[in-house]
Amino acid sequence: MSPVFSKLWVKHSCYELGHTWTPYCSQAALDVGSIAFKQSLQIYLVFYTTSFILRGKWKKVLLTKSFYADLIRSSIFLSTNAFLFIFDVCFFRRVFGGYHYWFGMLTGIPACVIALMIERPNRRGLLALYTANIAAETLFNMLVSRGYARRIKYGEVLLFSLTSAMCMLLFKSKDLLSPDIDSMLKKFVGNEESGNAQKMNSSSTSKKSIELYFPKILQKCVKVIITKLKAEPTHKLCNHTSSCLYSCLASLCRQFGIGYLIQMVFNILKSMMRLNKIPSGLLHSLYHHDNFRLGIFLGLYTAIFKTLCCTFRWFRKTDHPIHGLIAGFAAGLSSVFYRSTTTTLYFLLKILQNVYENCVRDGYFPPIPYGNTILYALSTSLVLHASVLEPHHIRPSYWSFLLRLTGNKFRQMNRKLLDQMGTHASQLYPDDWPDYDLRFTSLQPQ
Repeated sequence: MSPVFSKLWVKHSCYELGHTWTPYCSQAALDVGSIAFKQSLQIYLVFYTTSFILRGKWKKVLLTKSFYADLIRSSIFLSTNAFLFIFDVCFFRRVFGGYHYWFGMLTGIPACVIALMIERPNRRGLLALYTANIAAETLFNMLVSRGYARRIKYGEVLLFSLTSAMCMLLFKSKDLLSPDIDSMLKKFVGNEESGNAQKMNSSSTSKKSIELYFPKILQKCVKVIITKLKAEPTHKLCNHTSSCLYSCLASLCRQFGIGYLIQMVFNILKSMMRLNKIPSGLLHSLYHHDNFRLGIFLGLYTAIFKTLCCTFRWFRKTDHPIHGLIAGFAAGLSSVFYRSTTTTLYFLLKILQNVYENCVRDGYFPPIPYGNTILYALSTSLVLHASVLEPHHIRPSYWSFLLRLTGNKFRQMNRKLLDQMGTHASQLYPDDWPDYDLRFTSLQPQ
């Protein structure tokens, strides 16, 4: 065996290398599967309950059998994925007599394919997109560590702006965005900027007067200001009911408030989970700086986008999808106030998926059979491969999720034995050494 190949091949038993808490492969797979099922029930209970409540269907949480059927089915899917991954790793090691560098990837693919067949078909696309997000970030971190790529300062802001430009070009065009993205953007930046928008009249948009949200002593003053802003000119090509100036300022204030409230609720939920450890966290979550950051990002994004679209209509005397391209890029720069690699990658993948579906519809690309299954299997197996050999390159929140899902079993792998492969597998836990039963191994602490 060549020196290079030997570095990629570790000849240790499953007990010494992987399931160090038990010397029996079948017991290890059952342990991980049972723990994963219990954790999955908790995870999906919160997920489905929150999803139904946000969609205004909270009664279905307790009154329909479908809720419990979906909960159990998704839990079986996730626990089966964990069970089969451990099972396949042991199977491959027994067949080939050792653990090769690529076994994490190879064993993950069949486990993911079989597990995904259990999940509901309408959720497979969402799962594929989510895991592709995690895998893309993990792969980039791996490439950076090997010197094949480098990080760019504010790179996620630039990428978000480019994605935003592409998205808004499609949004300002007719029927080029998928219904879910189009609906979200209409709520976000307003239906009047859509390529399918029609001129609205004031009677069709009867909303509660903004001044009513202010203290009575200020309502009269606020009403005068709003009346003056609404009286400003509106271009004939603009679809909003009020003046251009009022429309932009109102969007800025509205989206700032929405962003602030969303982040505040999220912080409150997090602080309630740690209330015993940090009692003051609940009060702090009401005015956390992240609340302002998300509010500023959402407010500026909509204000910049709508301001530039109106400006183009005033100066160019036309409304064109190219305006969305330029305005979308400029508005995307506001993400500097709320930098998130997760959001950026998800946004990018969602738009690329939309572009691909348009190309398939128009006959430019052929459809890929079982595309969601293939994407999920490749993405998840890459992340599982990294979780074995280089967990320090996985997004910290997702690594915490894997530890929770497996009852901390993933940490108990003896990654010191894998350090010879050159991936610094034990970097996160350099002092860890399993408490072996010496009846089944002669390994001593290193």
